Amino acid sequence: MNRTNPMNAGEVLQKGDFLMSPNGQWKATLQADGNLLIYNMSTSWRTEIAPSDGSHLKVEPNGDVVIYNNNEAKWRTNTGTPSADVKCTFKLTDEGKLVVSHASAVKWSKPK
Repeated sequence: MNRTNPMNAGEVLQKGDFLMSPNGQWKATLQADGNLLIYNMSTSWRTEIAPSDGSHLKVEPNGDVVIYNNNEAKWRTNTGTPSADVKCTFKLTDEGKLVVSHASAVKWSKPK
C-alpha cells in the first residue's frame, strides 16, 4: 500500500507498504524479509537486517525511525531526542534519498 510521503510521528509502514517519491521515480518499500529498500530501476540502498526480522517501520514521537520485529528494535536511524514531542518527518525525495528531519533540520539521510 502506498503511504503518505512524508510520514509523520506515530505513522507505521507495514511489510509490503511503500513510499513513492513526489516525482514517481523512486520507491522505498518495506519488503517481506523486513528490510527497507530504495530503488528505481535497481537497488540504491537497503537496510541490512536478517531476513524476517522486521515486521514494521515506525516513526517514533521522539524523532527516531525504527524497524521492529514485534516490539524489539532491529534497525534504527538513531535520530531520537530526549523530548517525546519532536516535529519529525520521514520522507523519500525526488533524488532517491530517505530523509529524517526534525522541524526543517535534516538529521539523517541515505544513501549519502
